[in-house]
Amino acid sequence: MKWESATETYGDEWQRNEKENEARSWDFVFEPKIEVGLTDWLNFLFSLEYKDMNYKEYNPLTTQIRRRPVVSHPFSHDSNGLTSVRIGAKARFLEQPFVLSGLFKAHIYPGYGLDHGDDPEYRHEPKLGYGDNIYELRGLAGKTFNFTPFKGISLPGYAGIESGFRWRTRGVSNDVPVFAEIGIWPCKWLLLQTELDTVWCLRRTGSIDSSWGIWRIGPVLQLLGDSALREGKEIINFQLQYGTAVWGRNYDAYQEIVFKVQFQF
Repeated sequence: MKWESATETYGDEWQRNEKENEARSWDFVFEPKIEVGLTDWLNFLFSLEYKDMNYKEYNPLTTQIRRRPVVSHPFSHDSNGLTSVRIGAKARFLEQPFVLSGLFKAHIYPGYGLDHGDDPEYRHEPKLGYGDNIYELRGLAGKTFNFTPFKGISLPGYAGIESGFRWRTRGVSNDVPVFAEIGIWPCKWLLLQTELDTVWCLRRTGSIDSSWGIWRIGPVLQLLGDSALREGKEIINFQLQYGTAVWGRNYDAYQEIVFKVQFQF
């Protein structure tokens, strides 16, 4: 689950500006996931994404937005709904000299949340998304290593990177996701991890363009399991992250708090 908030937004030329009318948005995103190993090298993926998005203008007198009447009190609105059903498969091709996998995933818009609300004038304020379907192919590569900060001290670590292509519908431009992460285990029950999560849109492939980059950092605590490398049949861990948008185009400049719980058996 993730909590995010923004008082600024990135424009079409990557500029970062305050939201109109001293507005602020704050959102809650919840996504339960399941990953099942059908064989040693092939996994099935399934998840659901739910969003609750809130928007408030603290100075609504300056402009009229979407034919709303000018009012003297703050304007606020909430949108919520199931925004995506995600199914896919991940296949491992190599284990040495590094792990190499391929992934296919479909993000299916279930038809709820985008155009539903108590007042037609306010249904898109804030919008839950573009209501499009996404089909993506990615390649994933990762490798473990030993980190030696001082002589005689060797810590296990890992690095991973993935990228591919996403085809989007309903007039949204196609894009290229790039995700990179690195982590170090100072002890077997604690992982210190950071990641860079980005999407680069291919302009003019649709009428809606959006690109963004988010940097996250935080610890992962292992409650059950014997290996620092997360190996074994039974594992329970949880992760806490802070994230911030570092660039964007037509995207909110979010600050994030992310909380994850993982069970493996």
